[in-house]
Amino acid sequence: MPGPSGQSAFDRFLLSQLQENDGVPLTVLSMLARQDLEPIAEALRLSQLPHDEAVNSLALKLWKADSDFWSPSDASILAAQLIALLPREREPESVVTVIARYEGQLMMWLVYGIVLGTLVFNGTSQRSDPASGSTTAEISASQNQPSSHAIK
Repeated sequence: MPGPSGQSAFDRFLLSQLQENDGVPLTVLSMLARQDLEPIAEALRLSQLPHDEAVNSLALKLWKADSDFWSPSDASILAAQLIALLPREREPESVVTVIARYEGQLMMWLVYGIVLGTLVFNGTSQRSDPASGSTTAEISASQNQPSSHAIK
């Protein structure tokens, strides 16, 4: 996963120094390689795990690498610091979160639809009758009035 400068997005994580033995630094990359793991693939896997699972997984690997140097709690603390260096994928949103975000917009469009529907309905009831030149509202009103030509 090369970055813009040709570096991996995982370089900060993989090149972090864990300890030094006789002047030779031990990095996350070398620690993972010593455990027969592909460092970039493992970094990618850890970046996709939920935070707590990633910390626990890396802490176990650190402790296995040198249990004489790290206690389980030290390995967990260091793992948490290292996991923070990984690029994180956005957590998927739950359906409830998505609905809550769009609920206001949905209500707005519903109101717009009702208003538009009302305007269209009122506009069609005011349409002109091309034969007589009068509107349907005028025709309806004239039909409801008593005729002067009524039989007495």
